[in-house]
Amino acid sequence: MNWTERNYEEFSFGIGNRKLEVSLSKTSDYFSISDLTNKSNGSTTGLYFGRYERKSDSIKLTDGETKMYIVENKLIGFPEKPTEIKLTKTE
Repeated sequence: MNWTERNYEEFSFGIGNRKLEVSLSKTSDYFSISDLTNKSNGSTTGLYFGRYERKSDSIKLTDGETKMYIVENKLIGFPEKPTEIKLTKTE
């Protein structure tokens, strides 16, 4: 298990030709959502950063006034595509 696997739970998803990733810290209650589209060039773009809270079968993500949820491996409420987005857990 590498450093990232020990410290983060990660999910990937796509919108159009963009590849994005949700990272949940295992050592705190912080999350980030980043655009990985240009990661091959060594850069990512942070889109959202805030706190998350686990509630039974869901995870609530809060970045200021923006609230999103992860329920059954689906992201709900993402501002660019508010309908359900299927997430793939990154191993």
